[in-house]
Amino acid sequence: MNSLRLTLYEIFGYLVPGILLVVELAVFMVLALQIDLPSLPDKLSSVAALIFLSYLAGHTLQSLANVLEPWLIRWEREEPAPLYLQAKASAELASRLSVKPDEISALWLYRICDAFLGTNGKDHRETYQHRSALYRGLFIAYLVGVPLFTYLVICPPSGAAGAQRLTYAFCAVVLACLALLALSRYYRFTRLRKREIVLRFLALQGTARSAPEI
Repeated sequence: MNSLRLTLYEIFGYLVPGILLVVELAVFMVLALQIDLPSLPDKLSSVAALIFLSYLAGHTLQSLANVLEPWLIRWEREEPAPLYLQAKASAELASRLSVKPDEISALWLYRICDAFLGTNGKDHRETYQHRSALYRGLFIAYLVGVPLFTYLVICPPSGAAGAQRLTYAFCAVVLACLALLALSRYYRFTRLRKREIVLRFLALQGTARSAPEI
């Protein structure tokens, strides 16, 4: 039964972004395709269907985010941790793995440190992981909404007035701005998580005498 336990990652990483995507698609179906959404017999069925569809949509969003992850990392310019701390962590890992420090890339540095902390019972994942997943999922969900409303501007529904097209254009611009905001928040919490990983790893190794405040 522990495998069925609802975690913060599932709520913020899958459910919340999934709800946003389901709402966007529902609005697009009603406006552009003029499809009447099926009515469910009672409110409980409606809520259950919304949660189920949103959870599946959230998994789809995170899968798309995984595909885009190399590009998202490439666009990030600020170092998540000071270089001297990364060098210390690389040296520690290199001595354990019998490799040269320069053979460990920055991405694998965080992955290996993260796995090392997990195997040593240092629970640190819940601090920033679900927040990072939330904004990553929201970024993709907002990004999906931009072309949907742009399509409504270019190919408006029959009978749509000029004011409605301006409304659709405004929604597309707002969604684009929200996507950029979510991306910046994703970068922030990802940097904090990576910094926490390096500091906890060095503290566990006894090579960090004092950890700077985050």
